[in-house]
Amino acid sequence: MRFNLTQLLALGLLASEPLARVIQSRNTYVPDSIGARDGVDSLVSAAITGVLASRKGPGKDPEKGEGSSGKPPQDLRDPVNIQNIQNKGKNLRETLDNAIRDGTPDTGSTESVLEKGYKAGDGILDVAGNLKYGESVGVQFGEGEWRSRVIYTKDLQDAVQQSGGNVEQGAIVVQQSFKDSDTLKTAKFTELFYDNVNDLFGGEVANLKYIFRDSITNDVVIDSDGNILKTQDAIDYAFEKLEADREDPLILDFASAEGKQQDIINFMSGETHVARILSFLSDYRSRIGSKNIAKLHLFTDENERAGDEYNIIIELTG
Repeated sequence: MRFNLTQLLALGLLASEPLARVIQSRNTYVPDSIGARDGVDSLVSAAITGVLASRKGPGKDPEKGEGSSGKPPQDLRDPVNIQNIQNKGKNLRETLDNAIRDGTPDTGSTESVLEKGYKAGDGILDVAGNLKYGESVGVQFGEGEWRSRVIYTKDLQDAVQQSGGNVEQGAIVVQQSFKDSDTLKTAKFTELFYDNVNDLFGGEVANLKYIFRDSITNDVVIDSDGNILKTQDAIDYAFEKLEADREDPLILDFASAEGKQQDIINFMSGETHVARILSFLSDYRSRIGSKNIAKLHLFTDENERAGDEYNIIIELTG
């Protein structure tokens, strides 16, 4: 397994864990009553989280979106499922576009999650693996000061949300997020993630340029419309539809005018790992500097430089 983390945590405990390690693959239902936090049921595992879940806007369900046909899909490749996810992704993109255009006030709380009862501990992020795919966007995991921060409620090793970051390179790696570990549920995922980014970047959140969704597992999420979300399979679908070489990264340019690529961009934007980024960018528009997604860099398990695992680099504008 590549890219192991050796974390010298604040409590003096030594732990080693792969990024976004998942306990087990589980089918997960996303309830309609999303207000608690990030729109994902407590059974969701680490890789389903990550940067980035949140809501589409005040009172919105990030996993649900809008534009559903109302017909329950049968599987991921069901045309109804694909269309519903595309509609959701398109709506999330439009929400962010409108917020940037209109200068919509931030809806995300900047109050420290420590004030809401959470705890946090800093650790050292020691990259011991062969994580080379960051070099495709100029990010060097072995250079500069990388910090890791854990938000937890009970135990430092039982993370609610953990991210590693390097402010000089403008990069954040989502390490792990476990809703099961959240005994408080007084903060949404976007708030937890923002708190980590803000701390790791020393308040310079506008420096955020790259968000790494590392080691994506094949967990299944069923959203409250009954649509099937499965990011690994969605990446496979993108490569198939665009006839891309699975051994190379597939770069989706959000500025592209090509219809087939826009369909795939909308589809990926509706998937958990990207939808949460769009929600995060909307919730904290002014703090982040009115940034949008510029490109998605998709990697399959056949890409050696990505450690033969599914990964996404989300590149921001600005």
